Amino acid sequence: MPTGVSFQSCPVDSPDVVCSVVPGYFYPCPDVKTLDGHITMLASGWLGPGSNLTPARRSLARRDIDALLDRRSWLLHIPTAA
Repeated sequence: MPTGVSFQSCPVDSPDVVCSVVPGYFYPCPDVKTLDGHITMLASGWLGPGSNLTPARRSLARRDIDALLDRRSWLLHIPTAA
């Protein structure tokens, strides 16, 4: 698994984590910069022209990207404390 992705039981009660569709994997996402790094890793590394993923694995990677993009949207729209 690429750097930055953790393998263990997904801490679903943590607001700084996006669970992968692959059981046991999750993405720590405390801020937009880290989140963008995960999205870039998936989009360029796993779905890029040099990828050798099967269509089923590509589908899983796309679903993870969708979940990460949802998290990014949420991070960008939450009110900040003054």
